[in-house]
Amino acid sequence: MCLPPPPYFKGEFQLIIKIKEARYQNILEMISFFSYAYNMGGVECQGL
Repeated sequence: MCLPPPPYFKGEFQLIIKIKEARYQNILEMISFFSYAYNMGGVECQGL
């Protein structure tokens, strides 16, 4: 699934942090995961 454009993604990212903040003890780990997923988005789109 292709990720939305960066401006929209940033808004969703903030929303996701607020929703799942209590579930993640290490916010940096989640940020790293989303950064990785976002960077890999182009490759995933090409693969579909």
